[in-house]
Amino acid sequence: MTHHTANTAPASRRQWIKTAAATAALAVGAPHVLAQPAAAAYPSRPIKIVVGYAAGGAVDAVARAVGQALSQSMGQPVVIENKPGAGTNIAVKSVIAAEPDGYTLMMAANALAANMALYQPMPFDAEKDLVAISLVGRVPVVLATGAGSGITSLPGLLQAAKAKPGALAYASPGNGSTPHMAIEFLEREAGIDLQHVPYRGGAAALTDVIGGQVPLVAVNALEVQPHVKSGKLRVLAALSANRTAIFPDVPTIAESGFPGFEAAVWYGLVAPAATPKAVVTRLHAEVQKALQGKDVRERMTAVGGEVLPGPTEQFAQLIQSERRRYEKLVREALETWKGSKDEVLVATKVGHFRNFTDGRPTWDVDGRPENLIRRGKESALALGVDTIDLLYFHRPDPKVPYNESVEAIKQLVDEGVAQEAGISNASIEQIDIARGILGDKLVAVQNQYSPIHLETQDTLDYCAKVGLAFVCWSPLGGYRHPYDEHLFDPFREVAAKHGVSYQRVVLAWELAKGDHMFVIPGAHRPETILDSLKADELELTEEELAKLG
Repeated sequence: MTHHTANTAPASRRQWIKTAAATAALAVGAPHVLAQPAAAAYPSRPIKIVVGYAAGGAVDAVARAVGQALSQSMGQPVVIENKPGAGTNIAVKSVIAAEPDGYTLMMAANALAANMALYQPMPFDAEKDLVAISLVGRVPVVLATGAGSGITSLPGLLQAAKAKPGALAYASPGNGSTPHMAIEFLEREAGIDLQHVPYRGGAAALTDVIGGQVPLVAVNALEVQPHVKSGKLRVLAALSANRTAIFPDVPTIAESGFPGFEAAVWYGLVAPAATPKAVVTRLHAEVQKALQGKDVRERMTAVGGEVLPGPTEQFAQLIQSERRRYEKLVREALETWKGSKDEVLVATKVGHFRNFTDGRPTWDVDGRPENLIRRGKESALALGVDTIDLLYFHRPDPKVPYNESVEAIKQLVDEGVAQEAGISNASIEQIDIARGILGDKLVAVQNQYSPIHLETQDTLDYCAKVGLAFVCWSPLGGYRHPYDEHLFDPFREVAAKHGVSYQRVVLAWELAKGDHMFVIPGAHRPETILDSLKADELELTEEELAKLG
């Protein structure tokens, strides 16, 4: 389920532009303890600590420091396994699915709590699927800028941001990352509006900030340290209560006028939920011993962090409180729109969800009425709205009769969970089924359409005939890269004549297909968003439209 929140009204096309089964085996008569390691014999083989990030980052460094200490004290090798991707969800799912025997652990960070609020449907429930072993430590988030940006202090940044709301952009390691969420909180505290540019990791974000493509970056202190030493970056503030050891001259966010504000990347060890209590107790004791050791403390200090020994319950409570904090942020995001609420349309989808196969993210469908109803209500709750403006049945499920799935959407409309309905990836036959069930509550069909995906032309034409909006997903031809580049050559030729990007020409061509046509292009940079916004201002001649097809 993907949430879209955009400043859009259904009648305005320009505003649209702006915009798992487990099998339990029970051996009768066999004592349950036979399936669990004896505490006295644990560990008898190597232990694996999974890290949801690439090697070399802060979480990886912390995991290796703790793992080395555990290996020395427990007498077994501790292997670090890096499983980056999907915002750490791949790593988390692999640990949840692992044998609960104490030999597969995970060094988790803030994303463990955040992803339960940011992903819908919720990819996992850390409070049920995992057991907390011990909090390890934390490293503060810092806000930095390129050496040539002209921004020299946090007060100067705040002044510039207030003078031109939305003009300044900041990079982060990704949507939902701790630095991203930290700046979201800061924006609310400071009353400013910054553009978020998410990257796939801190390294890529730092590269573009150093290169001048983006003026600001929010990352953990470890990642920014070498670039500060080389003079390529300047740290404006540490988002911590106390000054960090690696940047002793950098003021904290509290010193800059925001007392009580703090944002840090925390780290902690977790295991599959059914891990025997005796093993969890042993691991907790060993981690506490490691955190008292000179080596671990020095390595944490070297990355600008601090160790945080404490009971298991403390860590479990932190995960719970962080989850609630992120849920609150998601709900409050809708309240940041300063215009009329009538100009905001909240749309989301049910029936299509991310799955994991052999540790890799895949997609699956579940069109069962009970699932659609439950997911729709969960979405409304997560978004903090009484009624979802537009709820899509996202993708047909071949295992479920189409009419049964659509009837579930109708029930959600009838109950007031959704105001209006849409369907996605639908044929003409399925459109007619949905029209027969939903009537005038069916307002949109969302199908893929682009110069290289013309197979849905029949549904585009049919939507015009029956008065439905056609919402074009992936209008530029691919999820990130087009599949067949040469088909865009005519668009490049027209673009060259107008002095614009060929992507803008593609969007303008699609919008010329009719007043019922809407496009939802993806974007990863502010420049791309701004370019797409101008698509409806580009007037293509009849000759050019004929050339493009």
